[in-house]
Amino acid sequence: MTSTDLFQQRVKEYRRLAAAARNANDRAFWLRLVERWHALESRGARQQCVRQDALVGHLQEHSPGRGGQAATGGPELRPS
Repeated sequence: MTSTDLFQQRVKEYRRLAAAARNANDRAFWLRLVERWHALESRGARQQCVRQDALVGHLQEHSPGRGGQAATGGPELRPS
């Protein structure tokens, strides 16, 4: 199960509990949890994108043919 699946599962459950709540305070509590889980999911997705962008940038800097060094750490070889 991915973290996205977990967040979506929790949100679905909290929405169900909000719909089944007998009073307005309980319903509001569950709906606030839904909002919090959505916020956490969004923040997690943004952080994942930032980490992937950083990794891609690092790999591009150090891969042959991109102006960086080869993975072995040596200088890039270019045909004459």
